[in-house]
Amino acid sequence: MATEKNGCALLAGGEGKRLGGVNKAQLLVPKECAETLLARTARILSGTGLPCYLSVAAYEMDAPEGWAVVDDRDYLPGLLPDSGFAGPMGGIYSCLRKAQEDGLDGLFFVPCDAPGFEADVIGKMLPYLQSDIMVWQTPDGRDQMTFAYYAVRCLPAIEKQLAAGRYRLRGLLEEGIRFVRLLTTEEGLPEERFRNLNTLEDL
Repeated sequence: MATEKNGCALLAGGEGKRLGGVNKAQLLVPKECAETLLARTARILSGTGLPCYLSVAAYEMDAPEGWAVVDDRDYLPGLLPDSGFAGPMGGIYSCLRKAQEDGLDGLFFVPCDAPGFEADVIGKMLPYLQSDIMVWQTPDGRDQMTFAYYAVRCLPAIEKQLAAGRYRLRGLLEEGIRFVRLLTTEEGLPEERFRNLNTLEDL
């Protein structure tokens, strides 16, 4: 897979509160698997041949070889109305800032807690790279805002949302940004690609 001036980012900045405060990125799923969630997804993203970033916030983690670690604490202080983190939006903002510094046009984002993710989720977005945001919609009608592409052109809109304390990613779709909603059913992607591990029951 090859695209010009774009990269990938693995979102691993969550606190894992619904799992009792564990670092989901370091979970072994399934239990008999020797890879952590982070290692599995990082292996897939490395295989794209694109520059890769690891987004962190609540936990410090070492990036896979050749990756850059992007810490929210390097980009968010002074921007948020409170002193905390901003969830996935904070990670997306920080990574896009780093990508802009590195001369990239945008990033394909993936959350760390998706054991069914495969590279075709990114591959099927490539024909739509002229858009500022690309999101997948699953059959349940949900926009999968963290399995998505964001261009660095989105930075002013994201910064506006963060400064106002609005951390819901769907709010960006109301900011006049050019976006494409891709349907998983039309592109032949199974729901398993987008399943998140959020609770002990999921695990």
